[in-house]
Amino acid sequence: MPRSTTFVLTVTVKANSPAYKPIQMKITPAESGVQYDEYMAERLFIIEDAFIRSDTDAGVDGFLRVVKNRERIMAVSTNVKGLVVTNPAKPHAFGGLRLGFRKGDILTVEFLPDSSPTSDKTVTVFLRVTLYEA
Repeated sequence: MPRSTTFVLTVTVKANSPAYKPIQMKITPAESGVQYDEYMAERLFIIEDAFIRSDTDAGVDGFLRVVKNRERIMAVSTNVKGLVVTNPAKPHAFGGLRLGFRKGDILTVEFLPDSSPTSDKTVTVFLRVTLYEA
């Protein structure tokens, strides 16, 4: 039986970081609370969408880049600041794509800031994920 959960993605974009230079995000599955640089799938899962709770979750705007097995770019999101969950016109983060990972696959998420902040900025994004039984 599939079940829904959330993966929390966090990153700190350092002051004067170059725009569009990928920064690896930390991945924290809500169920375990354990933080990973890379998440190895324990079972089949599908990333359904991404969102932020409010504008304050994105200290700097940018894009998510979802990478599978350290080499395959699965998708690049729309602008993170446009993904506020309470926005009735919120677009699907990945243009309608559902991103599948099998047991043993490695998930990495990179953040590409679209500007260079003058001070350190934190970005927190939530992935809506469906987990399937092993």
